[in-house]
Parts: sequence; structure tokens; C-alpha cells
Amino acid sequence: MSSLSTTLDHMTTDRDWFLALAAREDPHIPLGEDEWSLAQTIEHLVLVERGFLAGIMRAKDPLPERTPEQAELRAKVNAWLRSGEKYEVPVSGVDPGPQPDLEALLADWTKVRERLHARIENGLPGDDVLVAVHPIAGPLNAPEALEFLAYHLVYHRVRVQQLLDLTPSHP
Repeated sequence: MSSLSTTLDHMTTDRDWFLALAAREDPHIPLGEDEWSLAQTIEHLVLVERGFLAGIMRAKDPLPERTPEQAELRAKVNAWLRSGEKYEVPVSGVDPGPQPDLEALLADWTKVRERLHARIENGLPGDDVLVAVHPIAGPLNAPEALEFLAYHLVYHRVRVQQLLDLTPSHP
């Protein structure tokens, strides 16, 4: 993603796509064998965004020196996310429950986004400040974390489009 503004625009577009789809599809039917439902996917997206927002809000530690290998891994993770290919990331705490309350989730997603936008308007932590550690990509600063969130939305949008046999509009 080229800029913070572009990243936020993509995140808004993808969130709006999920909201529109949830309004016209039964959100509690699994999207395939061994797949989440749309409501579960949305719950996962909210949990991940909330976690990254918490990291941005609490950020104070310096970003550790990173290796060239970590830069390669960040690029690979972004490429995987854009591809929509299913892969497993061993992260606890971001798996959805069996029957999420979609109305409550959408309200929560709105609150998380409002807080994220307010934090961005008030200034993000510097590029030299650690906000999150991705289990594969490693330490991330605020712009990298926001870029991850944008690509994470793309990933789940592409996956849902594939599972519902919809034509992807952008990866």
C-alpha cells in the first residue's frame, strides 16, 4: 500500500464490502467444509483489528533492530495475504466463537475503527516504535501494522469471494 490515506481507504472499502455481504447472505452458514461462517470471519477481523489497535495505543518500546530475513518475511506475509491462499498462522486469541452475534460484532467493529481513526488523527507512534509482533513477519511499527491490517482484510475478502464463488474485485 502506498500511503496511510490509501491504506485507510482500502480498509474502509473492504469493511464496507463485508457489511454489505452480511446484509444479504446468511452470516451463520459455514462458507465451506472446515471453513468459518461470514459472522465468524468478521469476528476474527474485529479481534485482529482490536489487538493491533491496542498495540498502537500502548506503543512505547523501541522497535528492535530487524534482520534482512525479517524484511523478507514481512514481504512474504503481505504477498500471501494478497493471494487469498489458505494458510494457518499459530496465533491464540483471534479464533472466532461458534455463533457470533453479528449485530454486536458490527457495533464493536465500528467502535474499533472509530478509535483507530482517532488515534491516527492524533498521531501514530513513530516509525521507530514497536506496536506489534506478528508471529511470522516479526516486529512491526505503526505503518507496517496498518498495512498488515489492510492486507489481512484483503486476504479474508478474497477467501470469502473464492468460497462463495464471487469474482474478486481486488487483491
